[in-house]
Amino acid sequence: MAEAVREAVDENVLKRDIAVDGKWQKRDFSSNNGLVTLTSVDTGKAIDVEVFSKHCICPNKTKHLQNCKRNFEGYSGKMEVAGALYPFFSVPSLSAMFAIQNI
Repeated sequence: MAEAVREAVDENVLKRDIAVDGKWQKRDFSSNNGLVTLTSVDTGKAIDVEVFSKHCICPNKTKHLQNCKRNFEGYSGKMEVAGALYPFFSVPSLSAMFAIQNI
């Protein structure tokens, strides 16, 4: 994934089109786990993959924060939106390289 981003930077193309796709563990919007992929439309390469979980299975609540795999709070339908926006806020160079447009 990092290679796809580096290639886009090397080509010095500031505006790229990306496709965002969200998947859930269950069919409806009550899933505890979800996955979001960002793919370059131009090259077909994956730019980023984000995995979200609303479920906490920590057996020891005293060490809850150290061992917890939960990284999302909110309703399941919002996982796709959060996954689409997260890379642009966490990696500043991505926001300059990709044009965000509503389709």
